[in-house]
Parts: sequence; structure tokens; C-alpha cells
Amino acid sequence: MSVMNTKFKAGFAGVLALASAIPVAGVRTEGAAPGEWTQDVEAAKALAKSEGKYLFLNFTGSDWCGWCQLMDEHVFSQPGWRDWAKRHLALAWIDFPRDGQLVPERYQARNKELRRQYGVKGFPTFVMLAPDGHEAGRLGAIRGGSDSTFITNVIATIVEDRLPEYVSAAELAEYREAEADKAAWEAKNAAAQAEFRKTVLEPNRTEAAAVEKQLAALIATATVAWRAAQTPNAAAAGCELRFADFGAGVETNGAHFGAWTSDYGSARELAAATGKDLLLAFVGPRWCDWGNQMESNVFNTVQWLDFAKEHFVQVYIDCPGEDDAYLPEKLLTQNSRIYKEYGMEGCPFYLLTTADGRRYDAFGATTGITPAEQIAQVETMLARKSIERWLPPADYTNYTALVARKYELDRRWRHDYDAFLAEMDEHVQEFAPIAEKRNRVFTKALDAYLNAEKAD
Repeated sequence: MSVMNTKFKAGFAGVLALASAIPVAGVRTEGAAPGEWTQDVEAAKALAKSEGKYLFLNFTGSDWCGWCQLMDEHVFSQPGWRDWAKRHLALAWIDFPRDGQLVPERYQARNKELRRQYGVKGFPTFVMLAPDGHEAGRLGAIRGGSDSTFITNVIATIVEDRLPEYVSAAELAEYREAEADKAAWEAKNAAAQAEFRKTVLEPNRTEAAAVEKQLAALIATATVAWRAAQTPNAAAAGCELRFADFGAGVETNGAHFGAWTSDYGSARELAAATGKDLLLAFVGPRWCDWGNQMESNVFNTVQWLDFAKEHFVQVYIDCPGEDDAYLPEKLLTQNSRIYKEYGMEGCPFYLLTTADGRRYDAFGATTGITPAEQIAQVETMLARKSIERWLPPADYTNYTALVARKYELDRRWRHDYDAFLAEMDEHVQEFAPIAEKRNRVFTKALDAYLNAEKAD
């Protein structure tokens, strides 16, 4: 792998440091040759003109742009691309790296001017110029596929640019008509979306945000009142805090406050006997890093366990992966049943339920959350569960009206959004005959281009 000539002076260590910056098979700084990248854009233009090739301008950020580097790895460094590009393209490398030494000083201002000239907003952007210099089309990074996929996209750009060579005048007129219909359809589609945003989305979002802000203020008031009313849990008084080291310390028989247990039946019995709620932690300690972080940062701390023993019986629902069924059969059966009963779709997830198992709130994992922050979040959930007790009558009346309004906004949004999707489906159906007409002509041109390639 070669890099810029100026970099060889830095020695072998410098070459290694830059190896990931330009992962293609080499970039010239002077001159141009078919199928070889060069920073000498003028030489690439001259080559394209003299040999009747298309000029492929690669606007890249070689040492920082992830999509650029993926294109280099999966497309531009592949033999299939190199062989095809050598026959058909002149390649210009227009780089905007963080390491300014990767671009000779004489090209740096020119690169900025080319970016301005072609209106390049992001990287990578691939601009294709016909041999006479006019812009034939643009491409972006492919999100999947291979060099052959990208070559197909480049060929399509060339064929569309050279369409008059491959189809009759009548067919070309038909194609242009389809293009005009396509542009009109796209404008109609964009107008419908803009109207939806203006008349439905933004008003709904604005009012919903205002309602949620008022609800949050009332819930905060209720939480303060809830905290002030708390008394020690007699059943948990003096109980020992028991720590679960990533599942290893979880009780398997019986249930106690200040501990985690996998015995769901005993947990339900203790909650029912003491009038406390259940906290169900759906976790995968052998494979779920997010859950392990929550356990280490929050649930296995003195601060959390001291809080939880006052309010919950804590149940540890270990959900092993399909190829890691390490739980005893009885526990695996129990956990699988509970997982399905609550409609879980992933771990980690934490449910708050009443003693008889009725779910009333939930939360997920949060990176970097502290025990105090998690406790405050759960206190709000506990206050909201019986909010009528913690608000003055007038505030509670306002709260119920706001909840009803939020429900109505959500219901209306779902209705209006479904109607919008139905309208978009109708638009798609309108586009089908336009696409069919356009593709019929384009396919004929593509076949003619490929047949000419075979003949050569």
C-alpha cells in the first residue's frame, strides 16, 4: 500500500500510522492513469477528455469519514472495481482529511473551491463528469452490497447520460415525458408531506408537548407529597442487605426485602402479605452488558437496596440466550413463562407491578445513571401510581383532564397518521405506471450499452 510521497520521509512508522487513512491501493499526487486515483484533478480531466472516459470525482475525508473508509475497503480496493474502472474511468481523489499533510499544499485551496463549485455538503460524494466536462450524475456510499453493486450504479449513471445513443427519438421523448411525470409526482409527494407536517404533525406535537409539561409539573408536586408521607417498612426493618454479584448472589428459595430473588412464587407471597409492590428485572447477566452495567451501577448498591427494601420485593428474571440455557429447567420454565406473560421483547427491562402482578410502570437501562437518579425516577412512578392521594382535588381534576387530552391527542395522531400513510400508498400506486414507462426505455438503453461492452 502506498501513500503520499511526502509521507515516505517520515519513515516506516509514519507509513504504518497512515495505513488506515488511505485504504485504497494508492493515490497519485502527480499525473493520471486509467483506473488509478490521483489528486492531480487537472491531469485526470485531461485523461478523461483524451480517452473519452468519464471522470469520477471522489469527495472524501479519508482519515475520519467512516462511510468513506467503508467504500474504500468494500469497493475501491476490490479487484473487480479496479479492473472495471481502469477500462472506463479517470479517478480523482479530492480529500478533506484531518491530517492536512495527506493533501499537498498546492491542492488544499483548490479542493475547497471544487467542493464549493459542486455544492458538496457531505462525504463521501461521488460526482461523475462526462468526457466533455458536463455533470452526468452523482452517487453516494452504498449501505450494503459489494463493488459489483456500486459498478451497477455507476453504469446506470453513464447509460442515463448517454441515453440518446441507445434509443430512438420517440423512445427518448417517452423517457423525457416519464422523467417530467416523475418530477411532478415527486413535487406532489413533497407537497403532501409538507402539508401533513404543517397541519397535523407540528400542531399535534406542539400541543402534546404543552400537555406533557403541565402533567410533569403536577406529577412533580405529587412526588413531593408522596415522599413526605413515607414511613418505614416494618416488614423490612433491620433486614440484611444482600448483594447479587451479576446474578451469583440472587436467592433461589424464598424472598426477603433488601435482596433479589429468582423465586417468583415466594416473591408474590411476600408482596401480598406486606402490601408491597414487585420489581421485576428482566436481565441476561451472561450476555447483556447494559443489564450488567445497571446492576453494577445501581441495583447492587447500598443506596438502591436501602430504598428498594422499603417499597419492593425484587425479582430477578434471568433470560438466557438461545444457545446459553444454563438455568435449571424449573427456573428456565418459570422465567420463560413470565417473559411471555408480560410480552417482553428484549433485555434489560424493569417492570413495576402490584402484589398480584398487574403492571403499572416500567423503565429501561440508562447509560451512566446514578442510584440517586434511578431512585428519583422510580419515586415518580410510585407517586403517579396513586396520584389522586397526593394532589389537591383541583389539581387532580386538572390532571385527569390533561391525561384525557393527551389520550385524545395520541388517538387523533394515530388516526391522522394512518390516513396519511394511506394517502402515501395511493401516491405510490400513481407512480407505478410512470416508473414502468421510464424503466422500459432505460432497460433497452442499458441492454444496448452492455452489448456494446461485450462486443469490445
